[in-house]
Amino acid sequence: MRVHAHGDGGSGAYKLRRLPNPVKPLPLGVLTKGTIGEGGVGIWSFTGRKDQTIIISARSTDFDTFVRIYGPDGLEIASADDGGEGTDSLLAVRLPLDGTYTIWTSAKSGSGSYTIKVSDADK
Repeated sequence: MRVHAHGDGGSGAYKLRRLPNPVKPLPLGVLTKGTIGEGGVGIWSFTGRKDQTIIISARSTDFDTFVRIYGPDGLEIASADDGGEGTDSLLAVRLPLDGTYTIWTSAKSGSGSYTIKVSDADK
């Protein structure tokens, strides 16, 4: 681990603390529940394969969902604000690589409970 000053080279005392890994596994085809606090995100991961088509569905009665999917290389592949009914998010994407994908779920405003599901459209 490295710690350094960012910006104009300032210095001073600091503290480090280890936080639990915020990424939760998201099994394909399983409807999973999550909760987002004000300004927070839910971070999920699943294993995908090149040229696999997946469908991501995020739904909430508490807030307007927003999802982003990142590839194994860390690059954003796609995002969805709406697409399902009302304020739900629905996104279909063909995966470019084999590996672990990460989905970030957030609220455009508000907070609360939601469900998320990643389905394999090829099956």
